[in-house]
Amino acid sequence: MRATTILAFLAIMYVLQAGSSIFIPFFMAAFIWLLIFMMSGAMSARLHKWGAPKFAFYISRTVAIIAIAGGAWVITSIIAHQSTAVVGGFERYMPNINYFIGSINDRYGLDLDIASVMASIDMKRIAATVFQQSAGIMQSFFMVLLYLVFMLLEEQSMKKKLPLLFKDKKQFDKKMIENIIVNIRTYLLVKTWASLATGLLGFLLMLYFGIDFALFFGMLLFVGNYIPFVGSIIASILPVLLAILQFPDSLAPAVGLGIGLFAIQMAVGQLWEPRYLGNSVGVSPLVLLLSLVIFGWIWGIAGMFLCVPIMIIVNIVLSNIPSTKKLSILLSHEGGKE
Repeated sequence: MRATTILAFLAIMYVLQAGSSIFIPFFMAAFIWLLIFMMSGAMSARLHKWGAPKFAFYISRTVAIIAIAGGAWVITSIIAHQSTAVVGGFERYMPNINYFIGSINDRYGLDLDIASVMASIDMKRIAATVFQQSAGIMQSFFMVLLYLVFMLLEEQSMKKKLPLLFKDKKQFDKKMIENIIVNIRTYLLVKTWASLATGLLGFLLMLYFGIDFALFFGMLLFVGNYIPFVGSIIASILPVLLAILQFPDSLAPAVGLGIGLFAIQMAVGQLWEPRYLGNSVGVSPLVLLLSLVIFGWIWGIAGMFLCVPIMIIVNIVLSNIPSTKKLSILLSHEGGKE
């Protein structure tokens, strides 16, 4: 039995990795559809309370689509524009890099040569890799859009089909789906506010220390905060490294920035988030860490973003199936307490 389970798990991992070009756009589309569903549902419920007619649902759906598309466009535009500026401005740090490397050589008796390292970099290969990845992103974007359109068209029929998969249709409709929507909505709301706070405070802190490209690194802090455990750490290390290059004569700005970013991460991630998240995630931190590693391995950065919502859904579905309830208890944070 255990051997069969292990083989089944490995087979699933292989299929998910081999079919990543299909599954990543599908799950991204499903995630966006869920965002649209939750946002439009909240807006239409508010409009109905105000006595709005039935077609207010379509208005709220349109507003939700425009808001999500607009937000994604703004974030990607800022990051793309700032990324170009960062790459274009790298050359002006070369004297500082040479000075920094020279100081290390003098202090520790080394013979590091940054010029030889830069000369060994194959820019043509890097450009080709960037082009291939850009083409892959565009292809994935159209696949996500195609899946999303069909999900929106199939939404009403799926509401009728899904309950037929379960014997207790009432429990499926009223409990499991509601739990999924409420928990993911709570997670996304709290995580978004936490990411905004982290990005904004980090941006202001970098402005205080005079760090170049503060807006770019502030956006990285915002986006990276959605990746559990490691995203915010990596996003915090990068501006500190830039501070070392920007101010090679003194480590005070880098140290001050590092301490400030660490304090922000602790205040938001360890104090504020747990208070408002409560049991909405409901999954053990160890399980989340393992899922981060697994989904990051099979799907890359996209898998890191999706691992928490996927595990929330998996845990709730398993808890509503009698034969897998014990597995849900094993995955949960406090034995399945709601």
